[in-house]
Amino acid sequence: DLLAKALERLPLRKREVLLLSRFQGLKYEEIAGLLACSVQSVKVQVHRALKDLRRHYLGLQGGNG
Repeated sequence: DLLAKALERLPLRKREVLLLSRFQGLKYEEIAGLLACSVQSVKVQVHRALKDLRRHYLGLQGGNG
């Protein structure tokens, strides 16, 4: 429940790359093709999205993250 709420707080693009990479299991190369960007760009976007997701999740838990 908290994870879903934290995901909702992410901007669309960050949520999209996370869903594609972590929940749909697509490879970075596949995501890069879908989003018309480089593989390196996808890696950076996923990293940043995970960082923001963690911050939102911990915030919902009442943590300091």
